[in-house]
Amino acid sequence: MYWGKAKIIRLAIMIASLLLVASCGDKLTEAKNKAENAINSIAGKNQTDLEKHNGYVDFYNDAVLDISEHIDRYIENLGKDQELKKGGEYTLTSKYSFWENAKKLPTAKPSMKELDDAAAELIPVAENLDGLLASAGEYYKAKDYNDDKYAKGQELHKKILTEIPKFEAASKNSMQY
Repeated sequence: MYWGKAKIIRLAIMIASLLLVASCGDKLTEAKNKAENAINSIAGKNQTDLEKHNGYVDFYNDAVLDISEHIDRYIENLGKDQELKKGGEYTLTSKYSFWENAKKLPTAKPSMKELDDAAAELIPVAENLDGLLASAGEYYKAKDYNDDKYAKGQELHKKILTEIPKFEAASKNSMQY
């Protein structure tokens, strides 16, 4: 294969262009990080503050709102009376998978007193209710109520109804911040 002078020059220009872009990319990223850090510093926020705040936002969006939706579906299907609505089904079994991360937030640095206090109240209640709702979902999905004539379903129903007001109160307190 014959490499003409024009092809060699084009190849050299392409390689030089790629090297130039690669070296500028690192400098642009570094400049962007410096600019973000400067803006955050002026605003009184540092990276740790933002990470913790974002952890709370993720917890609220992914756990609290999801549990609220599960409560609505549960009540719709099985009722809110002490005696559960037989014949209803509830098959949502998904559970929030980041409880360990959420439980660390209230004690993580930096301190965000109002958020930390509200989360310390909300997280255990939400985790317990999430587990109860997932257990109920597994129970109905497996159709275990056929074997025990809704005995375990009734037991779970009472526990869920007891936890819902606690969850609603704690999540209302957390939304103030």
